[in-house]
Parts: sequence; C-alpha cells; structure tokens
Amino acid sequence: MTTNGAKRALLIGIDRYPYLRPLDGCVNDVHLMRAVLEEPFGFPAENITLIANEQATQEAIRRELDALVDRTLPDDIVVIHFAGHGSQMTDREQDEASGYDNTIMPFDSQGWQGDNRDITDDEIHLRLRALARKTPYITLIFDSCHSGTITRDAFGAKSRGIEPDRRSIDKLPPSPISAAERALLKDAGTGEGPSGWLPLSESYVLVAGCRDEESSYEYKATEDGGETPHGALTWFLCSELRQASSGTTYRDVFERAAAKVTAYSGQHPQLEGRIDREVFGVRDITPVRHVNVKHRDGNTVTLAAGAALGMTKGSRWAIYPQGTKEANDTDLLGEVVITAVRATTSSATVQSERVASAIGLNARAVELEHAYGDFRLAVQLGVDPADPARAVMSEQLAASPLLRVVDHTTPAAARVYLLQPRSRVNADDPVPQLGPIAEPCWVAVGETGQTLGPPKRIGDVQAIRHNLETVARYRHALGLENPKANALRGKVKFELLRQVTPGTWDIAVPNTAGGQVAFEEGEQVAFRVTNDGDKPVYVSILDFSLSGEIGVVHPPPGARERINPGITFEIGSDPTRELIRLAAEQNPITDVETFKLIATSDEADFSFLEQKGVRSVSSVSPLMQLWETATGTANTRGFLREKPVDLETWATVVRPFVLRAPSSTTGTT
Repeated sequence: MTTNGAKRALLIGIDRYPYLRPLDGCVNDVHLMRAVLEEPFGFPAENITLIANEQATQEAIRRELDALVDRTLPDDIVVIHFAGHGSQMTDREQDEASGYDNTIMPFDSQGWQGDNRDITDDEIHLRLRALARKTPYITLIFDSCHSGTITRDAFGAKSRGIEPDRRSIDKLPPSPISAAERALLKDAGTGEGPSGWLPLSESYVLVAGCRDEESSYEYKATEDGGETPHGALTWFLCSELRQASSGTTYRDVFERAAAKVTAYSGQHPQLEGRIDREVFGVRDITPVRHVNVKHRDGNTVTLAAGAALGMTKGSRWAIYPQGTKEANDTDLLGEVVITAVRATTSSATVQSERVASAIGLNARAVELEHAYGDFRLAVQLGVDPADPARAVMSEQLAASPLLRVVDHTTPAAARVYLLQPRSRVNADDPVPQLGPIAEPCWVAVGETGQTLGPPKRIGDVQAIRHNLETVARYRHALGLENPKANALRGKVKFELLRQVTPGTWDIAVPNTAGGQVAFEEGEQVAFRVTNDGDKPVYVSILDFSLSGEIGVVHPPPGARERINPGITFEIGSDPTRELIRLAAEQNPITDVETFKLIATSDEADFSFLEQKGVRSVSSVSPLMQLWETATGTANTRGFLREKPVDLETWATVVRPFVLRAPSSTTGTT
C-alpha cells in the first residue's frame, strides 16, 4: 500500500526553562530527529517545523499544532515529537480516571509553583481527533514524563518530569476546552495505554519514554570525541531508526530501542496503537502471533504470558529472533518447554539452542505444541462402525490437540453424525431439525441437541474438525477463571447497561420469564466498570458470541486499560465515541451470549484469544497462529499448581444475556 500524501513533522524541544529546573538534551533530540526524518526517511526540510526553548511557549505550541492540522491533507504522513518536561495537573474537565490530566510543559510554564501554562493531554487529544479525520498515518513521540521528583541526588541523570500540580480547580487557570469540546472528551481516559498520555485508536502510533508512573531520563552520547546529552528514548530510538529497512515496523524498532533504554536507566518506554505499521509509512505488516521473552537466567527463560492468557505447563514453544515476521527453520533460535505458569508470566526451560545464549530478551516465542492434558473436548461418533467414512473422521478428530474421540458410554460435549439422504423426518431420526436431506452430510451437535455449525459435505471432514475446535477454544476461554481467593476477586464491578431513552442508560436487569437479561438484535449495549479495590487494575472485556466468535471489545488495539482505585467509568454510552450494537449471528452454537471482564494487577494482552465463529464455508485454516492454540482450559486448577506472585493476581466477571429478534415495541435505539 502506498500514499501520495506529503510527509510533515512538528518537533518541539525545550531545555531552558526560566521557571523550572533546566534540561540538557531536548533541543539536541529534536535536531537529531529532524536529521533522521530527512535522511533516510525523506521528509522535505520545508515540511519540518522545529521550535525550541523560548520559541516553544504555550501560545506558540498551540498555534503550531493547529497550523499542522490545517496544513495536513488526506493521507499525509505526520510526526509530532516533544522533548521536554512533562507533569500532571488536577483534571479540570473531570474526564480522567486518575483525576489528573497529563501535561507537556511549555517554555513559559511555572507548573505547581505559579502560573501553570501546561498543555494537557485533553488539548492534544482534541487536535489529534481533527488530525485523524484527515489522515490515519500519525506518529507521536513523547520523550518526557509526568512523574517527576525533587528528591533525586544531583549525581543522577536528569529526569524530564516536574511534580504534579495538585491544586484545586479554582486555583488553576480556566480550562481552555469549551463545553462542546468537553462532551467530546467524555470517557476520553478509557483505553489509555500504560504511558498514560492518550486514549488509543487505529489512527496513530504513540511512542513514550516511560510508563505513567516512571520518569524519562537523559543520556550522554559519545559523539565526535565528546559527550552530547540526549533523551534516552530519542537517542536509542533514532539509532535504531537509522538502521531500519523496507518492512521494518514500529514494533521491530521499538523492541530493540526499549531494551537499551531500560538497561541504561530502568525506565520502560511504551509503544501504543498501530505497532505493526512500517515506520513512518502506511503499510501494516503483521508478524507471526507470538509472545516475547521477558527475561533469561541461565537455562530458564520467562515468557510474557501466563495462566490468564491460557499458558499451560508442558507446552512446547519455538523461539525466533526479535523482529521475526514468519516462523521458519532458518531463523529458529531454539525450543523451550513451559515448566511453571503464573498469572501473566510463565517460566520455561531451554531444551535446545542453535548456539549458546542465542535466546535472549525480546526474542519471539511461537507455540509448537499445546499441553491440553485431559481437558480436550470429548466427541462421540454417531456413524456406523462399518462405514469407511467413520475411520476418516475419527482420524481427523484424533489428530487435533483440542479434541478426543470417546465411545458412547463416555460423556461427551459433542456428537458427530453422518446423515444419509432422507425425504422426510421420523421422530427417532438424528438431528431432526434439519428436515429432509438431499445428499450425505456431516453435522455436529452439542449436549443440548443444537447443531454446532452448518452441515458439511461428506468430503469436508476438516470443516467439522475446525468447528469443533472453535467450540473447544470458546469453552476454554470462557471457562478461564481463577478459583483461588485473591486481592482482585470481588473488587472489580462489571455491569451491563441498557439505553432507556437516547442519552440515558441504566443497569440491565433480568427481563425474561427465565430470569435472564435479554437484549434485542440491533440494540446498543454499554458497560460500567468500577474498581472497588485499593490498587490499580488492568481490565479487558471479551465478547463470547452466539456463533463461537471471541472478540476483544475493550480496550482498543494496543491499549492497556489501567483503572485506579475508586474509579467508575462507562464504555459505549457516549454517542460521540464508538458504540456497541448487538448484531444477529448465523450458525449459533449457544443460546446465550456472554461479555466477560478479566482483571489483572499486571498488564495483559488478550487479543490473541480472538477467533472467528463456526464457518459456513468449506475451507479451514491450520493451527498456525498463537490464539488458536493458547486459549487455556476450562479448569484452571490443572495449571495453577504454582502459587502466583503477589502482583500477578487476576479475576473474572461474566455477564451472560439472551439476544432476541427485535420487537415492534422496543423503546431503544
């Protein structure tokens, strides 16, 4: 994919603060970034605006941001880079889950000590919304922080953060955001990544120097025989950008740069948004589904996924170099076997290695063989033993790591029939709901007698296997539950909301004769999440649909939703943001749809649990992607023998509901 759009950049660097402690490397940063953008990435010099020190006042930064929005044309490639102090201030718009806006500090800001002229994340977000209406090819780089401290010894590297301004709203300058703009920012804090800067979308990539609770530090680089100060993020990021080639993505560059930054200063840079987009480009290049190697100690490696993501003891994983897009034998570094599983990380022992110490930080692990044990989906065959087709189907099902064939005396979750042509249906015929049948076909049914996908031609045994594997993964993921008492269990409240009148929402209560919550096809649904605990938590919401599809409803791609104690927020109730509307589904495998919230005390990405529902077509994809083999089991006790560490607790809340055909009297829209 290509674009004829122009390349534009706004670079802001501030070292000399008249009212705040000075910095050393910020102006160097933006000059370095300008050089990298011009060569090798081809940004025209006349399209790069650079403002530094006294040029970068509050008024000037706002003006240049607005000018950038005005100049940008459809599908332009846009870069915004800020290097300077960051901070926080009391949230005047009352739209932040933390109660504070994150800010960049212009040249003329005095912060908490006087006239606070900071520019808030809300102001940036509004301009970003306008920019994103013109182009989705936006890169934001913040080499600053909003967790400054005045207690560090002068020997240490300078940090780019100033103490938060905790003064009450009446002591702060009036918000520059109008009432209409505030409406646009309602719930803007939801979906923020761990950098804490902005809510994420598919429209941009955000690179930040550290997590929201950390500081970004400066680094003295050796240049021309001397030492030149830079931001640690900017220096290592630009070093990697200069080595980028066609097909290099933000993920590739970031993983290498972030490892160097963390090794130097201990801060953890963050990458959010379209992380698999080609750097300063328009192509999305999705790598093989993987999890990263987080740590290595001798013959033991730590993988960045655990029980809450479906990891199991005994599973075998192949390890490939950082940046690998496709798994192949040529690039294979070695293999490991999972030996211990915690909530969000796993330990593995190196079984083989191409050369000593080849497996290192940020290498990519791809599952080869998932250890399901006895938790595979039990399937009976309702086929005449003398029929040759039985052996074919039995062999196909037995080859699946998710399924096991059992006899009719063993309880099973599904039965597969080979139905012969019939012109009418008798009372004792299998699957009578299908009615007359013109040609032989396979069909699978569940414990309730409901079909698990549409009938398949006699030669399409792989489609039956695929649909049964879909059911198995669906049940395993839906069954993920931590049976142990922990700090999160019962502390996160998750409520379904129903729209009563336009703009008015209430908790959805049971409204069927069976005491279940029911929604109608096409109706909107929203969620309310409350953290009643005393520590921050990360939350994800999964949708387990009627057809077996699993989707991540929240947070947006690339985001990590961190909810502070005592905070309540809503998803889907704001008409200016993305709405969640319930759609009718074909080929249902269940009568009840379920939304499931998973809360963890550490970051977790559940995107690889996503899957499509049972298929109507004959083709089937092999188990090549991570989410197809790493969805866990319905009984977590089998793989939680090791006690999770204190910071890796997790809990779930489920909200099932019935989806009905619309009535003519519904009052919702």
